[in-house]
Amino acid sequence: MTNLDDLSLFVAIVEGGSLAAAGRAAGLPKSSVSRRLTALEARLGVGLLRRNTRRLALTDQGQALYERCQPLVRDLRAAEADIRERTGEPSGRLRVTATDAFGRRFVGPILAEFLQHNPRVSADLVLLDRPVDLIAEGFDVAVRMGPLAASGLMSRKLAELERVLCAAPAYLRRVGPVGGLEDLHRHEAAVSLGGNRWTFRVGGETRSVTPNGRFTGNQLETLHDAVRRGCGLAVLPLFLITDDLDRGDLVRLLPDTPPVSGLATALWPSSRNLPSRTRAFIDLMASRLS
Repeated sequence: MTNLDDLSLFVAIVEGGSLAAAGRAAGLPKSSVSRRLTALEARLGVGLLRRNTRRLALTDQGQALYERCQPLVRDLRAAEADIRERTGEPSGRLRVTATDAFGRRFVGPILAEFLQHNPRVSADLVLLDRPVDLIAEGFDVAVRMGPLAASGLMSRKLAELERVLCAAPAYLRRVGPVGGLEDLHRHEAAVSLGGNRWTFRVGGETRSVTPNGRFTGNQLETLHDAVRRGCGLAVLPLFLITDDLDRGDLVRLLPDTPPVSGLATALWPSSRNLPSRTRAFIDLMASRLS
C-alpha cells in the first residue's frame, strides 16, 4: 500500500519542479527522493514523471495522481499546522531507552530521523538490557521486547517480531538433528537470563518447552554469538540473524512449528500533559515499525 509520506513527497517534487527542491523541503538527499519516487512508480506500476537533465514533466498518469493527491496533501499540511499551533512545535530534551540489539537496529535510526524533522528537540538514547524505572532514571520513553510486567505505565504496541529456533551447522553435526519439539530435551541451549521457557505454535495452539539452558546471557547479542559458536540451540528474533541464515552460518529449525512471535512495545509514564516531543516520537516509531 502506498503511504501518505510518498504521495506528499511526489506532490512536493511537482510543486518544486525538481527532485533536489523536494529534497530540500523535506530534509532529504536527492538520492533518497529519487529512490522513493522510483519505488512509488514501481508499486503503482506506471511512470509518473519523464526525467531529463533539464526538467521534469508529468506523464498522463502522473498528472491524474497529482490532481487527486494535491488537495489531500494540502489538507494534511493544514491539519498538521493546526495541531502544531495547538500543541506547540516539539522542543526540549527527549530521553529514550531501548534494548541493545533492537535499539541499535531500529530505535537509533528512527530517533535520528525524528531529530532531522524536529530541530528544536535534542535526545539521549541509552541501550539497556535490564528493567528500567522510567521515572527514577528520568526517561521519557522505553522500548522493551517481550512480555511486560504489570506497572502503572502507558503502553503502545510497536511491532510483532518473528522469532526463529536456530543452531549452527557444526553443532547439529555433533549432536544430531532436531526432528520435532520432542527432540529439544536432548539438546543444549543458549537462553536469556530468566527466560527458561520457549513457547511454540502447534496448529492453532501453543506448547511450552523448558530448554536445557547450558549457556545463559542477558543480551541478545551474547546469545547470538554463543549459538554461532556452537553452544546449542537458541530462539532469536529474525531481524538479528537474517544474514547468518542467508550465509548458512545458522540453520532455521522446525519452520512448521515456529516460536511464538515477540512484541516490541513503547512505554511511558502516565501523564495528561504528555510533551509533544514524546507523543510525536512514539507516533513516528509506531508508523515506521508497524
